[in-house]
Amino acid sequence: MDYEAQCVLVQHIGQAGDILQPLLPSSPRHPQGRNAYAHLWMCIRNRYGDYKLLENQMLPELMEYVNWLVANPS
Repeated sequence: MDYEAQCVLVQHIGQAGDILQPLLPSSPRHPQGRNAYAHLWMCIRNRYGDYKLLENQMLPELMEYVNWLVANPS
């Protein structure tokens, strides 16, 4: 993924994290609250691996996945 596509993804995840932060359910493993931004990055890494190694054509799919994560907080 080139630098411009990475910037678009990082900006999208920043906005999604702002929305997701109050929606994440509490967890006994995170007594001070969960980090929505870390949650989004972890989910992307678990599903796709290193996002920097993906092709630019994957950007719409990544953004759709982030939107799905916001709509379905877990």
